[in-house]
Amino acid sequence: MKNLFNFNALSSNDKINYIVNCLAMLNVFQGIIGNTLSFIIFSRKRFNDFSFTLYFKALMISDIYILLNSIPLFLNFMISYVMENESLFTCKMMWYFIYTACLISLWLLCSISLDRLFTIVFAKRFSFYKKKIFQIIVLVAIIIFSLLTYLIIPI
Repeated sequence: MKNLFNFNALSSNDKINYIVNCLAMLNVFQGIIGNTLSFIIFSRKRFNDFSFTLYFKALMISDIYILLNSIPLFLNFMISYVMENESLFTCKMMWYFIYTACLISLWLLCSISLDRLFTIVFAKRFSFYKKKIFQIIVLVAIIIFSLLTYLIIPI
């Protein structure tokens, strides 16, 4: 285990890595707090009438999941604990769900953009996309597609 409590005993390369990792963890905690606050704000009754609210809530949950999964990478440097070494199954599942959550976030951003496009440009033409059942179907389709995309992970 590295002696990280005695900062002066570290090499210059380890000092830089230590500072970068600490700043990255600060960003992780800021992201978790920001996404949690945004989720609380979008959960208010005032936002229930908007068609994009469900997509934003799902995006925030996905982003929080991605941020929480970056903590083991920080632990890898700080205390030399590599979670992937526990078992092959743990390693595969951890990376599978990280990749899947990233893909879900990307598709949710696309669906938010399309929702805004339809709302602004085609306000009267398409009304089915504003219904909650359509939004749930789109969300489930995004999750299923993302889970199936990375189902086969090469060894």
